[in-house]
Amino acid sequence: MLCLLCLVSLASAGSLTVSVSDTTGAKNSTVEVPIILEGATDVGSMDMVLKYDPDVLRAVAVEAGKLGKNALIEANTARKGEVIIALADSSGIDGDGAVASVAFEVLGDAGTTSYLTLEEVLVHNLDLGEIIPNLNLNKSKTENILWQKEEE
Repeated sequence: MLCLLCLVSLASAGSLTVSVSDTTGAKNSTVEVPIILEGATDVGSMDMVLKYDPDVLRAVAVEAGKLGKNALIEANTARKGEVIIALADSSGIDGDGAVASVAFEVLGDAGTTSYLTLEEVLVHNLDLGEIIPNLNLNKSKTENILWQKEEE
């Protein structure tokens, strides 16, 4: 069984927080990892990179979440170890919930781990003003998500 533990939210600016949700799954299964917004107000666009261990996981798809249902979403899962996501919504994204969801195939054997880290998170409001997320990448594990493959 694979466990995803959210240790702390990854990016925040004012009242906006971006994080990755907890998820579990077994080897050879596909798991959905939601990217969560809390306190979104008039978010017009987002660009982000989600990094992971390609020996443990393989990104297979990115889909809109409930908050991103009206957004145009483009994603690149071709590069091993990272998912690049860009989204835009001309009506603005407001509220709390999943803006997108990344599907991963679980490759790792029991006991393997992979960190998921949101990097290069850029957020703009509807007026194209940049919301600069607070990313503190110097604290070990505080900005990361831990995937733990449990014994079967």
